[in-house]
Parts: sequence; C-alpha cells; structure tokens
Amino acid sequence: MKKGKVIILIALITILSVINYVWAENKAITEEVLINGFELVNPEFLEVNSNSSGKITDKYIDAEELKKISEDIAEKLEIKKLEIDGNGNIIESENMLQLITQGKDKENRNITIILTTYIETYSDTEETDLVINITQSNKLEDIKNTNEKIKDIFSKYNVETRTFTCITGTYKGKLQSEQMENTVTKILKEMNANKIEGLIQPNIISISAYSPFIDDYIYTGNNKMNLNIAMRYNEYEDKTYLWIATPIIT
Repeated sequence: MKKGKVIILIALITILSVINYVWAENKAITEEVLINGFELVNPEFLEVNSNSSGKITDKYIDAEELKKISEDIAEKLEIKKLEIDGNGNIIESENMLQLITQGKDKENRNITIILTTYIETYSDTEETDLVINITQSNKLEDIKNTNEKIKDIFSKYNVETRTFTCITGTYKGKLQSEQMENTVTKILKEMNANKIEGLIQPNIISISAYSPFIDDYIYTGNNKMNLNIAMRYNEYEDKTYLWIATPIIT
C-alpha cells in the first residue's frame, strides 16, 4: 500500500471512530490495563502519548495573559528548554489568538502546550481552550504519573478534561493479516473487551471496543467505547506498528 494511502486510511479510521461521540463522566484512566495488554503481545516499546484538552475559561483573553498561563504551565511541567511558536509572538487571526509552546522536561519528554482563545462571532460567545500533549519514549510505566500531573494542572481551572492515551510499539518485519488479528484478539481477551466496530485489510487492522476494566468511555452511535487497537505494516521501515489507546487513537 502506498504511504499516502496508508495515511489517508488511518485518518479515516480515526474520523469514523470519533463521529457521534460524547464524553462520559471523567474518571481516572486505568493505565495498568493498557500496559498489561501491550506487554501481553510483547512488541518493542516505541513511545507513549498523553493528550489532554479542556476549556479553561468562558472569556477571551489577551496575548500577555496567554503567555503568563503558558509560562506557569511550563514551570509546573518542569520544561527545561522552551520553544515558542513564532519567536514568542502570538499567532493571530480574526477573533482568535493562539500560543504554541514546545519543549522538553528533565526526563527528556516532548511536551507541547497549546492555548487558543477566540470569539465566536455568530453567537458572540468567548472561550479559551488548553491542550497539553506529552510524548515519552523512555519509560512505559510513567503513564500514570504523567496523566496525574496533567490532571493537577487542569484542576486549577475546575474544568472537565479529555485525556487520550496511546501506547505505540513495533514488530520487526511484516506480520500477516492472521497474525495481526490474533494479536488484537489476545489484547481484547486480556481486557475482557467487546468489539464495537472495526476495519480489517491485508496490511492494516483497526478495532474499536469497550472494556469494563477502563473507567472512561465515549459513545459511538449508541454504543459505549473506550478502547482502540490498530496495527499496520510500514514497508519503508519493514516494521509492523501496534497502537493501543483509550478511548481512541489520536
């Protein structure tokens, strides 16, 4: 499969997974469940990503306040080296300001902080949103600590936080379709998960499911979903990738 087609297919899988969902009551994600499922099928660990977002205020705030909030979050996350998009300037468009801050913490994790404030002209409503994205490739077991740290930051604003967690691993060479299906089936069985929907093709598989072992869930149609497992072969690297995420792969 051509690289471009693979990227488009992955994007379509994600979009289809997201359509018609609402976020459920925000509880603690069971990180241990993801780790157990990942280690059961023994891939080589590549990285783990946590992406959290939420509305921090119903107000439109100015550039200086955005910078102040970003600096405060960066300090809490102990970011050593900061890179601010636009050489420190706010990205500005009509009725919107955005500040993107990137850097690494003392454990060399890649961290991105995105603050976006805007005025919706049609409804005359104001809003400021925060996204924190952390990717680490050194310790799989740090997922829980990472998510707790993000949760503490959002708790200051007393808002509901959406957290997406994804573990990525690889296998050398090309796994056949039957091998990929068996791998996904083992993970689903370990998590006592029921398949909700899925896509299976020769070089790619993506399954959405619901596991009672994970507290958070979203809705896809009328069905609860909190687990997304995908695999695909990358011919350029000669590796088969595995993603295990809750509630979906982002």
